[in-house]
Amino acid sequence: MDGGDVNATRWSYFRRGLPSRFNVYALLLGVAVCLAIAALAQSPTIVLVGPAVVAAILVISTWQSAGADAATDFFRTLAPELGLEYVAGGALPPLTPLLSAGDSQELEHVMEGPLFGAQGGPLCTLGHYEFKTIQPSGEGGQRTIAHPFTIAAVEIDEALPVFHGVYLRRRPRIHIPGFLWDDWLARAHAEQVDLESSGFEELYELRAARDQDRTVLHELFSPSFIVWLTEHPLRPGFECKAGELVVFIPEHEGNAGRLRLFHEAAREVGRRVIAAVDAARSATPAA
Repeated sequence: MDGGDVNATRWSYFRRGLPSRFNVYALLLGVAVCLAIAALAQSPTIVLVGPAVVAAILVISTWQSAGADAATDFFRTLAPELGLEYVAGGALPPLTPLLSAGDSQELEHVMEGPLFGAQGGPLCTLGHYEFKTIQPSGEGGQRTIAHPFTIAAVEIDEALPVFHGVYLRRRPRIHIPGFLWDDWLARAHAEQVDLESSGFEELYELRAARDQDRTVLHELFSPSFIVWLTEHPLRPGFECKAGELVVFIPEHEGNAGRLRLFHEAAREVGRRVIAAVDAARSATPAA
């Protein structure tokens, strides 16, 4: 594991926390209560099952607590290595389709700072993002489905008049609408864009707002950018709308090496968007 992993740290916290004084006392108290109930009910089953249930509850509780502590420690340590500051939680304005998707949104393990670290740049917010959809589930019930991503959101105000809506994501291999899949771009009023690159089209789906300048779009997706996206091991997607750039990959990434790679990918996409904005502005005659 390159540079550490949340799960490895979680096991360390779990091993330390399981034999804690609280767990020992809770187990003894739980067993005593189970024995008392068994005596009153004259049920040998409670004697056998009760302590096992108490122990299972303590193990699960300790594992969950270890996960939260490990993640906090992991991201607090990683943040300065990326030139960012750990701020735990936060929220992002729902400016792009991904950030406004679902019935609710959450952002955790947030790290913030200039996109290019000591060299400055626009504010970058990197963290674990998740939107949730509520769907019907038999006999009037409901189920909540979570859609996790690792994202890097970058404020680029100058991009607002240049990019009206550019949306790139991995092309879904298999998806069943309404089941573990939410096509958040279906509500974006965007059109499919064909860049005439078979390798790129196989991996990615590109859509753009109907009023998006196609010349600017094709300048952004230069041959070198298409190659970079096609060859990148993380296959990052991004959205750019209303002055907000959001680079993302599916799932909550917890490996330090892959998070560094993702952060560098966000920087590269940011550089190219900023360069495209500068080129578009310089090509526009002054009023």
